[in-house]
Amino acid sequence: MTPYHIGYTCEEWKTYSNMKKCRYCESPFSMDKIDKSLPLALQFICQSEECQRKIKVACQKTLNCEHACCGYFKEMNCLDCISDECAEKNKEKLLSQKGSDYCNICFIESLNNAPCIKVGCGHIFHLECLTKRIGLFFH
Repeated sequence: MTPYHIGYTCEEWKTYSNMKKCRYCESPFSMDKIDKSLPLALQFICQSEECQRKIKVACQKTLNCEHACCGYFKEMNCLDCISDECAEKNKEKLLSQKGSDYCNICFIESLNNAPCIKVGCGHIFHLECLTKRIGLFFH
């Protein structure tokens, strides 16, 4: 439940919240824009430059729960699902982190809004934020 919906009337919010949205930027996504040639995990990503840059490093797998993996391309093991409903069931395993939580490096976007990586201690960050933070070059 969302306690407020700044910029939307209640009716507009209901309509927006029930629309299919881009996996990363959450802009409304037209069902006729789906590229069926892509893996299911990458089908609901808009054509914006930033979202298309993220798709290049995103994991292409769909998890057993049918949510897209929020990890990165060619990772050895997929992240456990961080979608809010799945994360709630696995909170000990995920250190209570869920997809709607902000990345603790950038504090700008939620974890769902970009490919993520789980570090050795179990915390999850955006891959790009972490690589910039530790000085690695991000492609």
